[in-house]
Amino acid sequence: MKFEVIGLLVRRPDLARVFLNYNNFLQQRGELPTRLRELAILRVAHRHRSAYEWGQHVRLAAETGISEMTSPNPRMATRAWRMPTF
Repeated sequence: MKFEVIGLLVRRPDLARVFLNYNNFLQQRGELPTRLRELAILRVAHRHRSAYEWGQHVRLAAETGISEMTSPNPRMATRAWRMPTF
């Protein structure tokens, strides 16, 4: 199952406003450290084959100093950082 959030938000501006406020709250005041948050988002984007999320968050992750070599398990890092085929 592929769930395209962006398409839904474009069709429902009222829902987009509420979702984006919530999303902003989580990013700015969420309890996960930034590095862990970005790794989690990348993993979910990879798992669900979301090109948009991957493209946005691989850049944000790099800005926080995350790279392939950051993971204590190199095999997992390689799988998580390999650009998915969408």
